[in-house]
Amino acid sequence: MWATLPAFLLEAVFYLGSIFKETRTWLSQFRPARMQAAFLWFSALAPYLLFSLSAGTFERNSFTCCRAYAVLAFWYALLPRRVAYDIGFLIVAAAPLVSRVFGRIYHSPDEHLDADILGHLMWIRLGIAVLLIMREWDPGAFGLWPRMREWRIGTLYYLIFIIPVVLLALGLHDVRFELRAGPWWQVAGSALEHFSEFYGRGAQRRIVFSRRD
Repeated sequence: MWATLPAFLLEAVFYLGSIFKETRTWLSQFRPARMQAAFLWFSALAPYLLFSLSAGTFERNSFTCCRAYAVLAFWYALLPRRVAYDIGFLIVAAAPLVSRVFGRIYHSPDEHLDADILGHLMWIRLGIAVLLIMREWDPGAFGLWPRMREWRIGTLYYLIFIIPVVLLALGLHDVRFELRAGPWWQVAGSALEHFSEFYGRGAQRRIVFSRRD
């Protein structure tokens, strides 16, 4: 607890700072653009250092990987703001999530604690900050809570994509369905918990990759 809580609180500050317009406006005043990128790069490393040094899980190779991935902050400080480079940014941003690399960087001192969530939060808000500050991308109204129109779009996309994914997973015998034993209220609560976790992670990713009309 003493190792993880301060790191999570620090990451929460940076995460919320990437969402609040006032913080982004303040950071956008830094000149040149590489100074903005340097601040974002350091903010990506700080929670890892605080956690790993406090928990006694610091490893030089993991720190090197963290520094390498955090270079994403310099993407638009070094490259032009064009569609081709935007596509490259999205590919690079998706790579650590697809490869699940954060589990190999954020080593937990306790097997019951998933410390890699620190890496996921860092990566999401770093992508947000780079797009909104460095890229000067304007998605319109931006915040933590979706509007009603966005709830409808998200629900529609979920239903469209979940059906073929489930059919494919069943066809490959990757998953199977079975009724869970126990009281109905306990089963319903467990289902709601898993659905909320799945939907919450999807919503975090959509913050980075969605554009509002």
